[in-house]
Amino acid sequence: NSNGRLAAIAKSFDRRFVEIDANIEDIKQDYFDFQKRTIEFQKQTMEFQKQTNKQFDFLIEKTSALGRTMKGLQKDSKNLLEYIEFVDQDIQNHKKSKKPHIYE
Repeated sequence: NSNGRLAAIAKSFDRRFVEIDANIEDIKQDYFDFQKRTIEFQKQTMEFQKQTNKQFDFLIEKTSALGRTMKGLQKDSKNLLEYIEFVDQDIQNHKKSKKPHIYE
């Protein structure tokens, strides 16, 4: 009977459309979940960049402080060397004058 066959085909089509609709809904849900995970990943990436920038700024600050300390140390070393040269010259001058000296 051709009507029965046609009804069976129509029923099969209906079942397949229901499956297609269910698959489309699954795909929509998967895509929505994917978008949520992507947004979360972007937030984490931005937070990581922020923390990295903070660490980099901290490193620059510490490096600058080290540079200033080294510059101060260089200045102190120069002053100490000049003082040693001054004392040495003072001792030499006193030796030439044959007078006793406070350093001797």
